Formats: sequence, structure tokens, C-alpha cells
Amino acid sequence: MPALSLTTRWSLYIGLNVAFSLVVLAGAALNGGSLDAYPYVVVLFAICASPILSVERFNGPFTMLAVAMAVYFVEFGALDAVQMIQPPPKGPEPADALGRTEFVLWIGAVVQILGFQAAVRLSEARDATVRYKDWSPGLLVPLGLVLWAGALAASLYHGLVVQVENTSVSVQEGLAKLGIWRATGLIAIENYAGPLGIMILAYWWAVWGKRSGGLLILLLSGVQFAVGWVVDTKEIAISAPVVALLTRFIVVGRLPMRWLVGAFLAIALVFPILTAKRVVTTEEMHLNRIEALPRTFEILTRTLQERDALRQGKYEQRTETFLERQSVKANVHLIVEGMESGHGYKMGATFEPLLYAFFPRVLWSDKPGGSSAQLLNREFHISADPDTFISPSHLGEWYWNFGLGGVVVGMALAGGLIGFVSARFDPSRQTSVTRVLVIIVTLYLLVARSEGQVEVQYVLWARSMALIGLLHLFFAHRPLPPPTSDGIREGAASLATPQALARTPTRFPNLLN
Repeated sequence: MPALSLTTRWSLYIGLNVAFSLVVLAGAALNGGSLDAYPYVVVLFAICASPILSVERFNGPFTMLAVAMAVYFVEFGALDAVQMIQPPPKGPEPADALGRTEFVLWIGAVVQILGFQAAVRLSEARDATVRYKDWSPGLLVPLGLVLWAGALAASLYHGLVVQVENTSVSVQEGLAKLGIWRATGLIAIENYAGPLGIMILAYWWAVWGKRSGGLLILLLSGVQFAVGWVVDTKEIAISAPVVALLTRFIVVGRLPMRWLVGAFLAIALVFPILTAKRVVTTEEMHLNRIEALPRTFEILTRTLQERDALRQGKYEQRTETFLERQSVKANVHLIVEGMESGHGYKMGATFEPLLYAFFPRVLWSDKPGGSSAQLLNREFHISADPDTFISPSHLGEWYWNFGLGGVVVGMALAGGLIGFVSARFDPSRQTSVTRVLVIIVTLYLLVARSEGQVEVQYVLWARSMALIGLLHLFFAHRPLPPPTSDGIREGAASLATPQALARTPTRFPNLLN
């Protein structure tokens, strides 16, 4: 794919900002929405859209920054924009138009971009003659299916045998019955095998599978959604198509628009249904997961019937849209206000688990525990249940520990790490299973899951990188042609095809033949 010119990128950036500003203004005028948050949202959108100016190729290193900042806007600004266009029935929560929270979020976005830019500039100089290796094509589908199926089996066992109810008490009791070794193995398979399996299969789809790969991904997405429905876990239900499409985009360097639109509409439709299903099952019908399984169709019917009642507050819980679930601005606002009112800074205490990333509990039974998400709930008295998890977000946790200085340093380091990975494993220069796995796992754990806890996501990321490294040592034996002299190849997926390999001459021909 040819590079985007600077003129094209500037035109796209200006056009997006103008269109966004006008759409929000028009929507607020037509529906009577408040414009109190308009300056904050417009400026945040302009900051988060700025990576477009650096994106020369759709699968180049700066695409990763564009994705990261799109997620940032979803977490901290999209809900405000939607509520201006379509005000909620009870009206938006009263808040200052521009307070300390909004300035902290602006600063966090800016320093993350600067950290990324600096890391890419420092990491982009590499030897173009390095010979890379890829995995055997015949290995991809069997290995991907084994990993994917193993993760789904582990999820079913966890949800239907170990933890039949969606409560913290059920979690603790179930894992205690398993014992430390079995519990660690079960969690490891759930956390690592499933996403890796889908990524490997999506790589095969992008490079080798063509139409048959698309049908396979559709089938797996449907099966995984069914499993997510049964075990009452939204992430399992909707993650397969998201991970697969992102992987294909990184490999091919083109937006699969029909797939993208279809996946977006499907997620927007099923997300509130999944939330409503949990409420109907637990509050109205008082069923655990085992009891709910034979009554699946009855629960689905009741869920569709009760959607409006759930939104109107009939039950203790209410349904959430995708944006409401992903938005963590309110949590950051709670932390910022709490620090201003006298709560003490944690001074790195919530980051302690990072020190023990490669010391599993099976080898260290007295390993320090604790969850910053539960601690946030207990310290700020958010929920009556002290074991409820309240996501602080990565930015919020940096502020909770060190204040504004923590946000500046922490978000710059986060951007720098993502920038280093983007430059070091740039798929527009060369593509392989290993390189794509590193990119997608980093996007998944450090970007898409950045609404969670720093210590959890970075420990998972570090362990995932170690696992990918081991897989690379075992399976990457097929040599690939080196990048061209400028380090860029048109159509990254062509690097791994048999035709591309056949066109590439051997570096030292056999003169005896």
C-alpha cells in the first residue's frame, strides 16, 4: 500500500476534527443536550486524533499509537460526547465544565503521545539485512485450534464447576478448592491460550487462509460467543472477532470495512443484552450458571422483554452500553477529587506485584497479594460490598500513587514502551507470527485493557512476552526474505506467501548445481 502523503494526513486530521465538532454541536442543539463538556471533549478529540499526522502506512509503527489514542478517547471522552448528542433520561451527572480531572486527562494524553514518538525515533534505526524466521504454515491451524479450544474448555470448567456464581466469595471458594497448582494452571490457560490461539488463526487467515479463513473465524466467533453467554463473561463473548480483525489489519495493512462494520454493530447490539442477561438471571430468576444452562432460551426471551425495564431502574443493577462500560473518566475523577480532599498518595504501593512478575504463587506460597481495584473500592467507599472491583485505569492509578507527576512520568513510560514495541516489531517492514503476536498482545493487554490495573496488565504482558519468546524458539524455523533497502515492503502479507518466497533468490546460490 502506498504511503499517505503529509497533505492527505493533514486534510484527514482537520476534516475529522471539524466533522466531530459540528456533529456534537448539531446533536446537542437538536436534542437539548448540555454543552458544558464541549470544550473538554473537542480538545481531547483533537489530541487523540493527532497520531493521524504520523501514520504513513496503515500497518506502520504509528498505527499502534493511533489505536492507543482511539482507546484513550473511548475511555475518557466518548461518553461525554454521546451524552451531549443524546442526553440520558435523568440528565448528565453535574460536574464542572473544566476541572482538574479534565486537565489531568489532557496531560496524560499528550505525554503518552510524546513518549511514543520519542521511543520510535530512538528505536527505528535497525539493520535491514537481518534474516527473520516464521512458523510453518501447516502448524498454524492445528496449534491455534488447540490453544483456542483449551482456553474455552478451561473457561467452561471455571464457570460451571469452579465458580458457579458471579461473586467474589464464589471465586475465592472455588479457587481454594482447586489448590494452588490446579488454580494457577487453569488461570494461565484462560488468560494466555485463548487470545494466542485466535491471533495465530487470524494470522493464518490473513496470509494463507483467504476465504476459508474467514469462515473459520466466523465459526469460532460464534462458538466463543455461546461460551461467553454460558459462563456470563462479556470479554469471552465478544473478544474473538475484535482480536481477529485487529490481527488481520496489522498483517495486511488494510481496513476490512465490511468485517469492521459488522463486528461494531454486533458488539453494540449484544453488549447491553449480555449485561441484561446477568441481571435477569441473578435478580429476577435467582439462578446460578448451572441452573441457568437448561433455561437458556427462557432467559434470552426474558432478557429481550426486560431491556427497557432494566434501563428504567426496575432492578438494583442496570444495563450498560458499551461506552458506559468502557468509560473510566468517573473513576479518575473520583481519585483526583479524593486526593484533593485528603486521601493519601500510595507512593507506589499498588505497583508492588510488578516486582514479582516471574515468581508464580505455586513457587512462593506467601507471595504478597491484594488488588488495587478492591483497595480503591474500600478506600473510597464506592460499593457496600468490600470485595467489589472498581477499575482505577492506568492513568488513574498513576495519579493515585504519585499525583500529577506520576501521570506525566507513568503515561510517558507507557507510551514509550508501546512505541518501542511498535518500532522493533514494525509489521510494515517484515511480518511473521512472532512479530504479529507481540504487537497484538501489547495492544490487547496494555491498550485495550488500560481501563484496569497497572500491576495486573503489565504482569500479564511480561509473562506473555516470555511465552511468545519460547514459542518462537520452538516453532520459528522457516526463513523469510529480508526487508527491502528502505525497510518497507508493499503488502506485508505477501512476505509470507509461497509466491513471495519463490521470487526471492537465495543469498548464496549453490554453484555445484
